[in-house]
Amino acid sequence: LAPHTAALFDADLVYLITSNHRRSMFMNRDVMGSLVSKGKLDPAKFKLVLNRYRNDTSWDLPTIEAYMGLPVFGLIPASQKDALTEADNTGRPFVAAHMGRNDADDERVLKAFISLAGAVCEPVRTLAAERERKQRGLLGRIGKKP
Repeated sequence: LAPHTAALFDADLVYLITSNHRRSMFMNRDVMGSLVSKGKLDPAKFKLVLNRYRNDTSWDLPTIEAYMGLPVFGLIPASQKDALTEADNTGRPFVAAHMGRNDADDERVLKAFISLAGAVCEPVRTLAAERERKQRGLLGRIGKKP
């Protein structure tokens, strides 16, 4: 094992991020297995995050969990137009400040990121809920006749 893996032993949690492509899951499962068997890392530290998840493949969530040996902790759905790559390529930030101003596909991905961040850090969940509440309040007032 590489010397930098020592940081994993001090970590409370290790987020294993993979897509639901067979090769990606195979490689990540292999790395996790090596860290557990050779590195003696506690398997309870691992949290599985699926990135760019597509539910139109033969790898559904129960199959993935069984294959990886972990329950899914977080899920970021695939974007129809690959919103993250597009944002990066155009220099347009893909951030919570844009919540409510994106198309439905981008909003779905953004909300999944916020949900995952909130699961990792409670203040993020609280801030996102407050932002959404304020937006609904403002948007609810727009267009209503007095």
